[in-house]
Amino acid sequence: MSNTDAVPPEPARTPSRRSNAEHADLAETVRDRERLDAVQASGLLDQPREPAFDRLTRLAVRLLEVPTAFFSLVDATRDVHVAACGIGDALGPSRELTGITFCHHAIHARVPLVIPDTRADPVYREIPTVTSLGVASYIGVPVIVNGHAIGSFCVIDTVPRAWTEMQVEVLVELAASTQREIELRGAVGMARQLARTLHHQNAQLAVQAVQAKDAVAAAVVQAHALDVERARLAVVFAQAPSFLAVLRGPDLVYELVNAAYAAMIGQGRNVVGKPLFDALPELRDQGIDIAISEVRRTGEPLLLRELPVWLERTQGAPLEERIIEVTYVPLVEADGSHDAVIAHGTDVTEQVLARREIERLLAESDAARRAAELANQAKTDFLTMMSHELRTPLNAISGYVDLIDLGIRGPVTPEQRHDLSRIRRSQQVLLGLINGVLNFAKLDAGAVEFRTEAVSMRTVLSLCESLIAPQLASKGLSLELQCEAPRAIAWADAEKVEQILLNLMSNALKFTERGGRITIECDVAHADRIVTRVSDTGRGIMPAQLDRIFEPFVQIDVGLTRASHGSGLGLAISRELARGMQGELTVQSAAGIGSTFTLELPALNGVQSSSMSAA
Repeated sequence: MSNTDAVPPEPARTPSRRSNAEHADLAETVRDRERLDAVQASGLLDQPREPAFDRLTRLAVRLLEVPTAFFSLVDATRDVHVAACGIGDALGPSRELTGITFCHHAIHARVPLVIPDTRADPVYREIPTVTSLGVASYIGVPVIVNGHAIGSFCVIDTVPRAWTEMQVEVLVELAASTQREIELRGAVGMARQLARTLHHQNAQLAVQAVQAKDAVAAAVVQAHALDVERARLAVVFAQAPSFLAVLRGPDLVYELVNAAYAAMIGQGRNVVGKPLFDALPELRDQGIDIAISEVRRTGEPLLLRELPVWLERTQGAPLEERIIEVTYVPLVEADGSHDAVIAHGTDVTEQVLARREIERLLAESDAARRAAELANQAKTDFLTMMSHELRTPLNAISGYVDLIDLGIRGPVTPEQRHDLSRIRRSQQVLLGLINGVLNFAKLDAGAVEFRTEAVSMRTVLSLCESLIAPQLASKGLSLELQCEAPRAIAWADAEKVEQILLNLMSNALKFTERGGRITIECDVAHADRIVTRVSDTGRGIMPAQLDRIFEPFVQIDVGLTRASHGSGLGLAISRELARGMQGELTVQSAAGIGSTFTLELPALNGVQSSSMSAA
């Protein structure tokens, strides 16, 4: 499957005892004590919005082209939005929801939850936000911290849509960035706690040293306890997933490093006991020593994001750039001094490079879109100018033909009058072709306005019937109109509907041989759609050509001897007009039997029902 293939929706489920069981499973998952502890441990509940998470939601809106993205945490009773983009004031100042939400399902699934159409699933369409926020489609990726799904990173749309694997992968990466941000904050907290613990332990040692004069035995016991605690902290230090290092003194001598730090600088580099520039000489002039020395001087932590560091990770190899997010925390001694500094952070090289690539692709996409818009505008301007330039001489031709036909230039013979009639018809055909090209250019540029109103299909069809009646009579064709349904009222643009139906009837007339029949049926489908079918007994269309007839400038009847004239734009324009009114135009045909074109439009009753439901 390619990156643009749509992710298949989950199969529809019928509400039953299984739904009750799913709700019970959801409740059990949400109320899991260890999971709730992990939510509280994140430190994000009931806190002001965080710019770092807001940036990720804004990036999700741009990359996935959706109206809304958010990151929420789920505790025992609430779905709390930590960050959001595009959701407006729908949640109020509390930024929270109660009851079952899509995030509950994402947390329960522990894998990306992809829903192309929420209303198509009897379980999901019962979720309140389908109505309250208009959630029509959804992707939610659980945010898992320390093995527990504490929330989800989600995007929603107000219309059903087929999500692609690429969109799901992008959201998974953004959720992973959210997870790393939470873990980084937790690790910073752990480092601070470690510093406080060490400070506390040093203070205890100082007290015990004083007390050792009178209670040597007690001091020995306490010293042993401290050794055990230090050993435990050393294990935690060594196994921490983020890199950790302790540097002491003005020369910044490495006192401790964990496995993650050793892996980052390059395996086999023994740095413990060495000053910074002796251990890693390539760091000279990169500003690392200045930052650490400032923390030693002020005693204030320092956070550096996306810091580029050049390292000789393999002996003799060129310097390799790594990008890190690091926090330098002063290690406070028992006497209040802070001669040592803990360096704690994460190697984010791959994540930053991936984000930069996404930003580059996004910029290229924007540039390509702008270029396409400029090209499209240039094409529209050219067609408008050419249409005007061609109409002027064509109108002049028509005027001179009329002058000659009226005898103003002298008597006109029957043969000359016949030739003038052919000139006039050719002028009208050419003018029609120019108008068709101009109309298609307007549609393609999105410059056509639609004035929707209640439209009686019976009235429009009767008008069209009267307009083509002379052509029907001259060709010996019969027309049967079946539109007795009083509820056949569409919500559309009457002028555009008339244009579509006249084009369909004209095509049926052109491609139906003398003595044939044209049938027009109009009825109401599913109470919210008006369906009009134009059928003929003409030559029909070959199966291989059915997929192409709605393409612009396509003529099924080709060649210098073809019986019909036209630019091949009529059906393309008609389908775009139908879609512009939230409708559709389709065809069924069999060669030698005839064709049926079906125009589907929104019914007035369906539009009114949707408006009442939204209210």
